Amino acid sequence: MGRGDEYRLPDSISGKWTDINKKCTNFQTVYQRLFSGWKSGSNDEYITQAALVEYTEANGHFPYMRCWQVLRHSPKWATVSTPSGRSGNTRPSKRSKTNESGYSG
Repeated sequence: MGRGDEYRLPDSISGKWTDINKKCTNFQTVYQRLFSGWKSGSNDEYITQAALVEYTEANGHFPYMRCWQVLRHSPKWATVSTPSGRSGNTRPSKRSKTNESGYSG
């Protein structure tokens, strides 16, 4: 990797990851909700712009659009179908209930 404008040290990236992860996760939540409820025939760009408007109104400027465009295809944000038949970013608890008094863990 060359040392041009695009060069970053590993520490400069990892130091920003907490902020990037939090804001991209919040944006993905808005995007996924809008995507799930959108009418058929709506294109991805239109849904993305609507999510950006809603996110900006609630949280202020979203500075990580390029990061989100890469991260959105990551398995972390893939729509997960749960045993209850719902789809979304929520997964069932890893703990299973053994009886009325508590959980196994």
